[in-house]
Amino acid sequence: GGSTVYVTGHSLGGCVATMVGPYLQGRSWQQKPQFALLTFAAPTAGLQGFADAVESLTWSLQERHLNAYDLVPLAWDDITAADNWYPAPGPAASTKDKAILETISKSTNGHVYVQPGVPLAVNSDYSTFDPEEVQDFTGQVGFQHANPTYLSLLDAPSTVAAPAVESMAPASGSAGTPVTINR
Repeated sequence: GGSTVYVTGHSLGGCVATMVGPYLQGRSWQQKPQFALLTFAAPTAGLQGFADAVESLTWSLQERHLNAYDLVPLAWDDITAADNWYPAPGPAASTKDKAILETISKSTNGHVYVQPGVPLAVNSDYSTFDPEEVQDFTGQVGFQHANPTYLSLLDAPSTVAAPAVESMAPASGSAGTPVTINR
């Protein structure tokens, strides 16, 4: 019985969910609900003490989903693991890419960031990749982290793109000037 509050997010939203979930659990409730924490592609939110505190709470469900070839969930604890990505036909990290990853890794100033929960990979191989970006490491990094890639790996339906403005006329005018927007 009772209700469950699902705290969830993708990427930075997953990192924020990892912080908001414990905050909500610590609040006073007239009828305290159960809490579930589900993150997708979340970077680490804190040090070992924070991870231990999150783990010590009671969750009706706690899951941390990630694409095995997504760089973001490696931040900040193991970002240099991406140095050896991607398998063929994917692009290899260049010397410049590796230097950037190393610089990011050193920005932790020796702190060891830890993500609470057991990682649940939504894939085990490199069969999902952007064929147009197979020569570009950073392009592939972006593709592997993108919402549509995660939706595909989770067998979820694709989202419909929001309407986009194709043209607008006139480009300028005084107050009261009629504007035509085509989408």
